[in-house]
Amino acid sequence: MRWLRGAYQAALIRELAGTAERPDGCRTTEDLDDAWHVGVADPPVGEETFHAWQALIDYLVNAADTPAAWPVEVGLRPAPAGPGRR
Repeated sequence: MRWLRGAYQAALIRELAGTAERPDGCRTTEDLDDAWHVGVADPPVGEETFHAWQALIDYLVNAADTPAAWPVEVGLRPAPAGPGRR
């Protein structure tokens, strides 16, 4: 996962290095990440940055969808509290 985060970070750095000053005022990778996700990045991020972000999100979604990532195993959840239950 570190490799995917690093690839996304590197893509953001390349986006910022391409221009002297961005019209949207983004100067850091954090600024650009925020602006892009809110929809105000001008110019929008390129295809390489989008694919790096998509790969990271795909990995995180797939990792969270495994039984090892589930908070409680099925059948072992505590019964809800209610009348007559402690």
